[in-house]
Parts: sequence; C-alpha cells; structure tokens
Amino acid sequence: MTIEEELELALRAEAARIDPPVAELVSGGVTRGRELRRLRRARLAVGGAALALVAGAGSVLAVPFVGGDGDSGPVADDGRAGSETVAAPPQADPVAEIDPDAVLDAVVALLPPGEITDVTADALDPTSAWFDFVYDDGDGAGWISGSVAVAAVAEPPVCPVIVNGGTCEVRTLDDGTTLVLEAGPYYPQPDREPHRLQWRATAVAPSGLSVHVGEMNTPTEKQSEPTRSEPPFSLEQLAAVVTDDVWSELTAGVSPPPAPEDPGDEITDEARALAENLGPGWTPSGMDAADPGPDVTAGLPDGVEAGAAMIMEIGAELSVAQHCDPMEEKGRITQPCTTTTAPGGETVHVQWATTTLDGPYARGGYSAEVWVIAGTDERKFRVSLLVGDSADATTPERRDAMAAWLEEQVDDLARAATAALPGEQG
Repeated sequence: MTIEEELELALRAEAARIDPPVAELVSGGVTRGRELRRLRRARLAVGGAALALVAGAGSVLAVPFVGGDGDSGPVADDGRAGSETVAAPPQADPVAEIDPDAVLDAVVALLPPGEITDVTADALDPTSAWFDFVYDDGDGAGWISGSVAVAAVAEPPVCPVIVNGGTCEVRTLDDGTTLVLEAGPYYPQPDREPHRLQWRATAVAPSGLSVHVGEMNTPTEKQSEPTRSEPPFSLEQLAAVVTDDVWSELTAGVSPPPAPEDPGDEITDEARALAENLGPGWTPSGMDAADPGPDVTAGLPDGVEAGAAMIMEIGAELSVAQHCDPMEEKGRITQPCTTTTAPGGETVHVQWATTTLDGPYARGGYSAEVWVIAGTDERKFRVSLLVGDSADATTPERRDAMAAWLEEQVDDLARAATAALPGEQG
C-alpha cells in the first residue's frame, strides 16, 4: 500500500470517528484532496530520480558496534542519547536546502553505538528530508525512521486516540517547542500482532522546524517478526534526539515554503466540471469537490448529513483490482468492488465502505461512503461521496435509507468519473 493510500485510510478512519457536519466534511475533504495531490506529485518526482542511498541497501555504515551484553550505551548527563566514543553531531554552514545525508549523519551521531544497515535518506523538496535504516545493538534489529522539515507555520502535534493500550505524552519545553512522545502497539486492533511495537518522538518548534524519529522492535515496518521485546531506545533517548540543537544548526539557512493560502471560495476547473457532470442540484465547491443541494439530498433522513462529492486521479502504483480489494482497518469496513455500466456505456467499479458500530473505533457516529472508479490500471479516476449520522440517532432503518440514497447517486458519480478520462471531456 502506498503512502497516499495509507494517509487516505487513516484520515478517513479519523473523520469517521466524529459527528460529521457538512461544513467540516467539505473542509476536511478538500484539505485531504489537496494533501493527497501534493503527496502524489512529490512521490512521482521522487520516483523519477534515483534515491540517494547513503550507504546502499544491505551495506553497513561504520558505527561502533556493541556486543550482545544488552548495553545500549550510556546517556549523557544532559539526557542526550549517546556514548563517549560517539563524535559530536556534525556542524553545518547555512544552506539553501536540507541535506538528507547530514540529517542521517546527525541522527546516527546522536544514537548509542550499534550496527547500521539498509540505509536510505532522501528529500521530497528543499525544506524536508526523511531517512530510515535498521539498527542493531546486539539485542535485536529495530527499524528506525524519521524526518526533518521546515514549515512556514508551526503546527504543534497532538496525541492520537489511544485504542489498544500504549501511552502518549505532550510536553511544552521552555523555548515553546511542543514535544509528543508515543509508545504502544503498531496496530490498534488487539488481535493483530500485539507484540509489534512502535515508539515515536516528535518535536515542533515555534519557528516551524519539526523533527520526528520513530522506532520499532522489528527490522521492517511490516512483514517481519519482532526481534526484541521493545524498540531499541527509551522515549527519553528519542526525546533527546529530536530536541538536540543540531537540527536548528542544520536548517539555519533553509527558508520555509510560503504559508499555505486559505482556499476560501476558490473554485477549480475540476470542481466546475465535476458539478456539471454530476448534474442538476450540484454546485462546485473548493478544490476538486462539489456540494449536493437540497434537491439532491431530499431523500436522506432528517439529521443525516452529506459531504461533498470529490474526484481524484489515482496513481498507477496499484491496479484497479488492488484498489477494489476488501479490507477492514481501524473500524472501517470496505467491501470488494462490483462492476457495472455507466450511463454512457463505460465499465466502472463501485465500492462501498461503512464504519463499525462496535469496537474501539465505534465512537461518535456512523458513516457510509461509495466510490466509483473509472479507467484502466494505467490511468483511472475515482469519485467518492460520504454521508454520516450521529451515534445517538442512527438506527438500522436510517442506515438502510443512507445506503439507498447513495445507491441513487451511483449513476451520477459514474458519469462524472468517466467524463474525467482522457478523450471523454466534452
């Protein structure tokens, strides 16, 4: 699954956790679409160039190795993770962009000694860099990943919803930096790999500088067994890494990107085309979205709210069949696609998703959504539409009515999806 898909699923699951008023659904959907499009473009840019492998996959970076005596290295008096044999973090002259290699070198210098393998570091743009590698202190390999970024506006992190044990702590440091420390199972479901653990530290300074480091007790993020009972480092060690002065030094010459503009009432051509293709009663709203008017929503039960229809081009990384795979993740149940015919005779794929009413994620309401996918594995578009009901109002009858209303919109969604395909615009 790509980062685009994981981000979308996570945001959809979080959105389904709360009562979904129309305004918030529209705003959140527009923001999600903008972010996904940005990530998609960034990912394609990265895919078009060779990744900067700092030490090369499978190679070993020269770092002092500690044997299997369980010693992960002393912690300095100031709380910084490290040892007497580790060189001071590298200094850097002001630069115009963040250097991924320098970021990786700084992280390694701040950690206790150990064997470093499978190293990758790269940058999506001049103001951010990411890294990951496998770390082994002799007690088992752990996957380490993180990022450094400079933003125009500081957005302090917050604790996520804790649904399967684990902890989260927010600290405000003397300089105004927000520090969030998380520890717990990688998967929220109690029956899904409960021993796969992930600990994370994130620091966001008032200047907009953010540093994130995460670790796992497995050598890869997924599809590997735990090699140790806990990740290699304590939360305090992670905290020392993300709050070290080296990050402000490495980013001293980096200018943040312009602050994102409030889209306000900005209407894109895609939004206008979407509303036109959906038919009477739909109005364009913001980026790649269209709102249903009262004539369209007349069939919904009182109190059920409809979000905006959204259109997006989905990448070729996954085939149509892979997008259509059923799954259950974080309280969201996605059904396999069914194949049908659009009003214009084209073949489209329809997929349904609902939220659960039981379990740790069943809080705040119920939502149902339909996706219509048109196109081929190489190029395809998806139009989605979601409706939501509050937890205290939902009943089987209301949920059936929501599903029936969404079913009535499928032809319009299919027409909009196929109209976006190359050669179909009229």
